[in-house]
Amino acid sequence: MVSTEHIIEDEFLVNYFFSAKVGCEWDIVDNGIGYYEFWGTPGYQTTQDLELNTYEIQEITIIDIKNDIVLFDNEWDEAKIPKDLMEQIYICVDSQVSELEPNDAY
Repeated sequence: MVSTEHIIEDEFLVNYFFSAKVGCEWDIVDNGIGYYEFWGTPGYQTTQDLELNTYEIQEITIIDIKNDIVLFDNEWDEAKIPKDLMEQIYICVDSQVSELEPNDAY
């Protein structure tokens, strides 16, 4: 298993921008064809790839249009950011995590 950290940044609604630090756990999987025979010569082919196993949002920072920090380090105040907007951020992070590639840590 390989662990990496990624920063996901995006804009939501018109007045807010967020940055999320995400920790990812990657499994090493063998996507090779295995044993084969080519013109009578046996061989074995392996291709090891990293596949996303799980992730965790470690830190979220939300900044409004005036560059005021609304949320930092998951200290969420529903008076400032309603629950449905936080859910939109989590959905956005979830969709972007599925497109991540392992960084140079591997």
